[in-house]
Amino acid sequence: MSRSTRILVPLLALAGLASCTSWETRLHPEREIPILCTLAAKTEALPARETRSRRQDVEVVIEELGTGNRSRAIVLIHGVLSDRRTWRYLAGELGRDYDLILVDLPGCGASSVPDVTELDADGYTPTWLADQVLRALDEHLGARDVQLTVVGHSLGGAVALRMLGDERLRHRYSKVIERVDGGVLLAPLDFAMTRPDPTLIQVAGLTDFDILIGMVSGLLRRSIARAVYEGCHDPATMPREEMERVYQILIDDRRREAAQAMIRRAAPLDERARPIWSQVDRLVADYANVDVPCLILWGGRDETLPVAMGYKLHAQLPSSRLLILREAMHSLPIEEPLFCNAFIRRFVTGQLEDRSAVTEFSHVGGGDKP
Repeated sequence: MSRSTRILVPLLALAGLASCTSWETRLHPEREIPILCTLAAKTEALPARETRSRRQDVEVVIEELGTGNRSRAIVLIHGVLSDRRTWRYLAGELGRDYDLILVDLPGCGASSVPDVTELDADGYTPTWLADQVLRALDEHLGARDVQLTVVGHSLGGAVALRMLGDERLRHRYSKVIERVDGGVLLAPLDFAMTRPDPTLIQVAGLTDFDILIGMVSGLLRRSIARAVYEGCHDPATMPREEMERVYQILIDDRRREAAQAMIRRAAPLDERARPIWSQVDRLVADYANVDVPCLILWGGRDETLPVAMGYKLHAQLPSSRLLILREAMHSLPIEEPLFCNAFIRRFVTGQLEDRSAVTEFSHVGGGDKP
């Protein structure tokens, strides 16, 4: 290390300490947010077992919560820069009545992290991820007699759409697909996305040097803390653990590279981030193959994936119901776990009237009915 670098590093560290404190301290730890603490405790109280499915160098980890012998299981698929813990506040309530199958996508959580450079061009695309999830589910379920509801958030929603819409995957994993009788999509990515989220584009372009400087200066923690704080309609209910989780992913070279590949390959875009329409059209055409009812939940203030995507998907999926939470933003499983739980339950039990409707509602004052 040069003399100038030895001087620069501590100066950057001091500057970073001053700059990152305010945003990070505005986020409260989970233990200081009563509702989240209670919901997390319910999840931790559920019986849990973990299974691992490996094909070649890709291992997918599944955690099942519940008895393992109920007639209904809910498959939960997280989004990018995340892992199965994104369902921590939702699982406890749902687990009272259903078995829950929580998937760590490849490159995330406890699953393996395939090297991006060693994968084919489709590695880490939603179709590739869907293939890995279906393969793991096929092994995990075996001959078990169970009906499935597939739930996906953000990129996980796009993975769910490929699971249900790609004819090759439907044929290859027919024993799994035949068990699925419904899907719940929480602000899912639409493959016809024309304006990628600027923040995610920045994340996708981060280099090792950017991360190093960000760590030393404190700018990385500050930026993540601010994004998490501003990404929720009620920051008082967003746990500091969410900031820490994203931070740990970004400072881990391999997991960051996997997340960056997921962002870059989420939808077919060229080097200028413009849609490759021939590929987009093929993916969008597969929406017509989704032959089970779908519930689409979206935050009316979502700045990551605008609610307009929800209206478009609702129009293109053969059987769907769109519910818009006016005040909510993008992180629905964390900022709105009770509402997600309530409507997933209504959907699964057939209590949602008119499955083709679009409904906006507000929970101001504690109400939860459209």
